[in-house]
Amino acid sequence: MENPLFEDTGCHNSFRLHRHSTALQGVYAVLLFIAATLILPLTGCGPSTTDRALDRAEALMQELPDSVENQYDPEKALSIIDSIPQSELNSDAIRARHTFLKTMASYKAYDQFPSDSLMNIAVQYYERIGDHKKEARIKMYLGISAMYVGEFEKSQSYLLKAYEILSPEWLSLRGQISESLGELYYHTHHYREAEKRIDQACISFTKAKMKGRLADAQLMKSRILLGMADLTGAASYAESVLNYTRASGETGLADEARGDIAYIAFAQGDYHKALSHYDTLENKKALTSLDSLIYTISAVKCGDTQKARELYSKLSQESLASDKGALVTYEINNAEGN
Repeated sequence: MENPLFEDTGCHNSFRLHRHSTALQGVYAVLLFIAATLILPLTGCGPSTTDRALDRAEALMQELPDSVENQYDPEKALSIIDSIPQSELNSDAIRARHTFLKTMASYKAYDQFPSDSLMNIAVQYYERIGDHKKEARIKMYLGISAMYVGEFEKSQSYLLKAYEILSPEWLSLRGQISESLGELYYHTHHYREAEKRIDQACISFTKAKMKGRLADAQLMKSRILLGMADLTGAASYAESVLNYTRASGETGLADEARGDIAYIAFAQGDYHKALSHYDTLENKKALTSLDSLIYTISAVKCGDTQKARELYSKLSQESLASDKGALVTYEINNAEGN
């Protein structure tokens, strides 16, 4: 079908044809612009659906200074990442970023880490393109993953490599790697090195104005000092963390700090203080297995054998089979004259 702009209308002069041709070119230009505007987001020239999903997941995992309001939801981030089909991971960059963010979300959501082989895909990619910040972070996660399964030498290797490539301005990441090294040396009973690393973490978190992270590191400092038999110092740090949680409302951290304070009080022979804190944890249903054992002995030491017997009856067989379980049994029987 002929274009109606060129139909015979009885006026076939060249001026008329030139004007119609110019008008047609203008129409085509407008149509091409509209088409490009509509199609561009669907092509490689704009962010893909996968990129946008990963952007959203990453935004949900940002730990910002306490003065900045943000939406922190690593569980939701992990759900978004896991919903992306494998068929959409069609480039080295996307596969590396997907693995990197899945690892981060798993760590922050207290979920199982991806396999080492999968995490190393991200390591190799970020090493190749020279993104040292992401390289350091993924190596940190590899170190933490190894520490969780008791592979301490492997953990140390990854964490030290991560620390070596840090830039001074990466305060949050520097603090996290230092804190992980402190935890590693605490578990391997190298308390002096643990204290050095946790002090580095506290300095970084203080500079970054990350009070929540600082409180976590201070609780680890308390445990390190306890390992060094500095009960007074350990109690001071744990009390400081508990005071912080009263303002911040972080109940999980508060329960951890309270459990540590109770344990330290017990070690200092202040059984009534220990019993009081354990009572609070019991009311909140926040007692750990170790808490329950020391709680029972505290009741014995305070002369409340009836309470101790009630607490003893709630202990699991696994707890009672441990060395501390045997001590609980002995203390109760001794108190009752058996």
